Amino acid sequence: MKANKKSTIEYSNKRNKYGVIVGIIGVLSNLLLFSLKLLAGLLSKSITFIADAVNNLSDSISAFIIIIGFKLSDRPADPEHPYGHARYEYIAGLFTAIFIIITGSFLAKTSIEKIITPTEIFISLLTFVTISLSFAIKIFLAILNRVASKKLSSIALFATAKDTRNDLVITGIVLLSIIIFSITKVNTDGVFGLIVSAAIIISGVKLLKDTISPLIGIGDQKMVSELEKSILTYPEVLGVHDVLVHSYGSSKKYATAHVEVPAHWDMLTSHALIDTIERDLSNKCNVCLSIHIDPQSNDPISLEIKNKVLSAITALDNKITMHDCRVIECIGFRKLFFDVAIPFSSKLSLKDIVSIVENSLKEDGVRYEIIVEIDKYS
Repeated sequence: MKANKKSTIEYSNKRNKYGVIVGIIGVLSNLLLFSLKLLAGLLSKSITFIADAVNNLSDSISAFIIIIGFKLSDRPADPEHPYGHARYEYIAGLFTAIFIIITGSFLAKTSIEKIITPTEIFISLLTFVTISLSFAIKIFLAILNRVASKKLSSIALFATAKDTRNDLVITGIVLLSIIIFSITKVNTDGVFGLIVSAAIIISGVKLLKDTISPLIGIGDQKMVSELEKSILTYPEVLGVHDVLVHSYGSSKKYATAHVEVPAHWDMLTSHALIDTIERDLSNKCNVCLSIHIDPQSNDPISLEIKNKVLSAITALDNKITMHDCRVIECIGFRKLFFDVAIPFSSKLSLKDIVSIVENSLKEDGVRYEIIVEIDKYS
């Protein structure tokens, strides 16, 4: 496994530094909005405004948790955590989501009480000034977090960007509530407060989903495709398959791949090629890459059997691919090994594949022992 450790560490340090700066801006901006909205909400006695203020407080706490996440994820690897601590960033997002859901639930309860027992609200100039300022700051934060999430490949900041866009909708709901009351004098404060609470809970649930998925493990098809294409640019490579990417945080990625080379090559020649590919692509793609060598025989009998098997299984489903096909001549029979990659949506079983391959090879007049491995892909 090869990688340029210096460049990886420099990228990680730079990434975490920017992440902390974005987090600090989020904390200070949302604390300012919380203070102004809470004051305006208390003076107007509007639960909708107070709910929006508490939402900004939760955003401020979320940004603070993200700062902690970036700080903890910057810790170097140790004997107990050889892959580093980058997943702390996801854990920080998880705690943020739980806090947002709890906050929204509390505000929903208060809003329902307001619907049952409404109280008079008072609108002032401060109310409209605060809303205008809120729109301006939230638009700035939405753009900042969106740009930073792309630049830093941060799921936590991407989730914050989406939550900030939701905040703009929430502030719009608050403004609508105030306009309706100013024109009609109908008190819909509790109803709109409940709508804001629901929006907060929904954003928390979405954030929960976004942070749990990478902790469980999600595929990185973009990097898989990039590695496959890059490996195939080497003229000596006959093929590549079983490319897997394991993420331990946005700046900590490990990949494995099976690369096909001519079977007649000696070990030193094969190793020199693989060593070069690992070193080149680890630096190019910012990933720790480890390659397994698959020697491919080009004798006429093996090629004929391989073509028959490939035709048989692709007739079942043209989305199926085959690799690692090997034939071993034994006394009185042949051993046939191959792997097939099948989409998750396919209903084909191992028995189906073995059956169709046996039928395709009957005319050879040779008994086969067929050993198949099935890989699933999305």
